[in-house]
Amino acid sequence: MSELVLQLKNIRKNFGKKQVLTGVSFDAYSGQCIGLLGPNGAGKSTVSKIITQLIEKDDGKIFVLGLDSDKSFSDIKKHITLVPQDFAFYFELTVKENLQYFSQAYGLSKKERNERIPKLIDDLSLSRFTNVRAEKLSGGYKRLLNIAISLLHNPTLILLDEPTVALDSDMRIKVWEVIERLKQQGKTIILTTHYLDEAQKLCNKIAILKEGRIILFGTPKEIQEQFAKTVRIELTLSKAITDTILTQIKKKFAAIETNDDKTKITISSENVLDTLTNVVYLIESKRLVVKDTNIFMPSLEDAFENIIKGQ
Repeated sequence: MSELVLQLKNIRKNFGKKQVLTGVSFDAYSGQCIGLLGPNGAGKSTVSKIITQLIEKDDGKIFVLGLDSDKSFSDIKKHITLVPQDFAFYFELTVKENLQYFSQAYGLSKKERNERIPKLIDDLSLSRFTNVRAEKLSGGYKRLLNIAISLLHNPTLILLDEPTVALDSDMRIKVWEVIERLKQQGKTIILTTHYLDEAQKLCNKIAILKEGRIILFGTPKEIQEQFAKTVRIELTLSKAITDTILTQIKKKFAAIETNDDKTKITISSENVLDTLTNVVYLIESKRLVVKDTNIFMPSLEDAFENIIKGQ
């Protein structure tokens, strides 16, 4: 059974007169990745900074592994880590030297250092760069070194702030693989991200924030099914559709688009089968041939846009 690792209860924060968080609450369990999504200024990064006490909350309660953060943070902090966007290591040191330095700063014993450093180097695909100075690493491998350093003390709760920002697709996949392994190890991850595909792939649940409050909390599938119901049907025709036929179609299906040469039409509908049947019948009754059909299912990004616009 999964263990309750993190509880946020009615967290509030103001910066001057500006309300940054207005009653944020959620739970996170072992082996879960919780995604924090929202537009810029929604309060995502503030949540992580409050959990790690980089900034103080104004009100509310935080519990980590059952311990009250207000009373027991000195015991809690050994169980948590924040992986920032900025690189938090020494550029003039090698990968191994950085890991050795920070492992001593964490107070790891020689035995623990000898066990954890080689394993982290291997787990985070840094073996080829063990003796390379950090400044010589690509942006992606710098990001992996950042994560490796944050995992030295074997934390239970890992807060990742935009871990794949500005990375190419290959490096994003490497970071995703690391996160998946951490989940399999039973770690709890709070992931702040702007990438909807990342949230959909990695997160068990997503908290969508807007103007300092959680406007929706659920699984990617639940959010997608509730807020992205419209399917796009794309039909490729044998020749350009005439304006007369197009007008007839638009009378029945308002949400319709065409490409420049009018050989493709795209219809948005919640009822795929009926729409497809009726449109194809209408087109082919006008002596046009449907050469190809593509159906595009709604995505989490569609749901996110609908939620933000609708709130």
